[in-house]
Amino acid sequence: MRSFMRYNVSALIATAADFLVLSILHYGFGMYYVYATAIGAVAGAIVSFFLGRHWAFMNKEGKLSIQGFKYILTSFFSLILNVGGVYLLVDIIGITNVLLAKTIIALVVGFFFNFPMQRFYIYK
Repeated sequence: MRSFMRYNVSALIATAADFLVLSILHYGFGMYYVYATAIGAVAGAIVSFFLGRHWAFMNKEGKLSIQGFKYILTSFFSLILNVGGVYLLVDIIGITNVLLAKTIIALVVGFFFNFPMQRFYIYK
């Protein structure tokens, strides 16, 4: 349970980085929301990896190269789920607020994909 709570705190920090980058790129610079979502997800993933390894799961014993590879693989699929989900909500379903769509998708992907993959695959 402790790792789940720490994961949530680290996920909140990583998500803040993700949303900040998305907001600056999309709303500040007018970048297409799909590209901004992808770049924000990468920024959040970088923050999440270091927080997960050093604090949330405190698993520095595993080889960095192996954990890094597993994390990159997992992040790739998370990126697809995030970008695809936001696209689905905005362009197919018609939610006009990109941040609302991103919030919905981030919660679903975080709870059902990211946490289990980090807890039971990357930092096991």
